[in-house]
Amino acid sequence: MVKFVFLFLFLYILIFSYFLWISIRVLYKEKNNNPQIRKPALILWKVLYGTVSALFAGNTVFLVIMGFHGKSLPMGFDGWAFYPYSVWISWNYSMLFFFPFILIFLVIAGSLRFLRAIFSHPAFGFPLRKTLVYGYLAFFLILVTVIHSSNRSPEVRKISLDLPKVGKMEKQKLRILQISDTHIGSIIHRREMAKIAALVNSTEADILVLTGDIIDNNNEFIPVFSEFYRSLKKIPTYAIIGNHDHIDSARPLAEEYRKLGIVLLDNESRRFTDKNGFIWQIVGTDYPFPHFRDAQKREALIQQYYTSAFGKTDNKNPLLFLLHDPKDLPIFFSRISKNNKRMDLSLAGHTHGSQICFPFFLKFLEKNIQPFIRGHYVLGSGTPVESHLYVNAGTGHWMPVRLCCPPEITLLEIF
Repeated sequence: MVKFVFLFLFLYILIFSYFLWISIRVLYKEKNNNPQIRKPALILWKVLYGTVSALFAGNTVFLVIMGFHGKSLPMGFDGWAFYPYSVWISWNYSMLFFFPFILIFLVIAGSLRFLRAIFSHPAFGFPLRKTLVYGYLAFFLILVTVIHSSNRSPEVRKISLDLPKVGKMEKQKLRILQISDTHIGSIIHRREMAKIAALVNSTEADILVLTGDIIDNNNEFIPVFSEFYRSLKKIPTYAIIGNHDHIDSARPLAEEYRKLGIVLLDNESRRFTDKNGFIWQIVGTDYPFPHFRDAQKREALIQQYYTSAFGKTDNKNPLLFLLHDPKDLPIFFSRISKNNKRMDLSLAGHTHGSQICFPFFLKFLEKNIQPFIRGHYVLGSGTPVESHLYVNAGTGHWMPVRLCCPPEITLLEIF
């Protein structure tokens, strides 16, 4: 991961320095016959590029240092302060992952006259340089097109699962609708939630589950969720809390869930009787927010969650498990295996499907950061404790950049 970050930092410095050098050369040559224009123009562009460079480099290095020290960005601002702060957060994250593309965007977003001056300058007469610039710009335009096509409204993704541990008498179709990571905030707001509500109401589901990160960092957006939920067809709804729900205190959201009739599963289990009279156990656990950076303390907290949530479950009825971060599932699964308990299906979110679904990038993430990115997984395949997992790719996002990874509302049909 460290090599990955430093490679991007090197590319950033290289590309930015190249464009800065070219722009100064062009402006200097262009204004050489008019000293009164040349000097202010050079100062202006030096200040502009210097400021942007300092912001990009300074914030990126700041994020990298914080990452090495295991610290997270401070969050939880209220009221008006949240909006510029959320922009700053998005700015930082976008620099860390997408600054080469944002850099080119800033160049394109400059004046057309300035770009024409660059491309018409003799310094670009050398074919390799011209090919490099035009090729990079073409790649960026293709990237923007892909991003735009990926940022459409969520789609309802239908998944059919045949759970082998569920007996024949229990193999009646159960439709579970999963919404995860809506991140209601300054980007995902009323208009977007209305589109999601229309999609939800178009489905025929038996239960609705919310697997965390419904609110994006600030409880002022809870009323937007309440409006959204009241517009839905009334079906049994179960929810858990995600890490972003915790940032501005999860208590107000938990209280709102209860007011709306949503069952909040806070390290506990409930029973649900489906339309055919069969009983399902539904278990939900909290996100280990206090210790999410410390692996040992996090695991110890998850062990406590397991004891509380699975203490009253049995092996007679099928079990649906809700958790926010799928990375925590192996800890629960090891305890399930040890105690010979059942956990037929787990539903999670948190990853957003990485939002960038290039195969090589997914493989890198699965190997180094998150073993379960999106879609269907099987743990303990072929063993008595076989358990299935589905990871929702996110109904929303906290940064509007998706590549080949459209947002989704999952409709799981269990047979």
